[in-house]
Amino acid sequence: MDYVTSDLHFRHERIIIFERTQFKTVEEHDKYIIEQWNSVIKDNDRVFVLGDIGFKPFSELGKLIKQLKGHKILVKGNHDQMVVGDAINMGFEMMYDHPIYYNTHIILSHEPVKEAWDNPYVYNIHGHCHNFQTVDASNFINVNIATTDYKPLSMNQFISKANLRCKSRKEKWGTEWYYPHLLQKEQDSRNN
Repeated sequence: MDYVTSDLHFRHERIIIFERTQFKTVEEHDKYIIEQWNSVIKDNDRVFVLGDIGFKPFSELGKLIKQLKGHKILVKGNHDQMVVGDAINMGFEMMYDHPIYYNTHIILSHEPVKEAWDNPYVYNIHGHCHNFQTVDASNFINVNIATTDYKPLSMNQFISKANLRCKSRKEKWGTEWYYPHLLQKEQDSRNN
């Protein structure tokens, strides 16, 4: 089964001050994330981590990442200062420097992507936004681990939502979202 999460922020002491105030120490924070992750993920599950895994040194991050069950794929975030070899050594099977399409309707990214804004064809699952912030649009989903009880979420729920929400690319002429704009432009050109 596939899962998604973001913003682990392992070894990040300041995250406890501004967002995750329930933890007294970074060690307590990191241990809790590992426990919550492993309570959901099985060894054969695949987890897309949408960036901001934590802070150097990579050897210390690797010790934490390797405690997490499942096959892990990283979509880099703004705090992830590594190359593919570093990510592989830490326990990721793949790493992307950019957003990726999970399927035809779902974009996985660290930050919300403009491509999804007002786009009836895609859903954007992202992280990066803290303190329960998110983009105010129904097709943007923030999976920062602090908003999900520190557990990865199943992709199945997003696949069904995206399939229901996203329009088919087989629309008839005149029913597209931009059609009224075309009519207005045509009318304006006739009036001029």
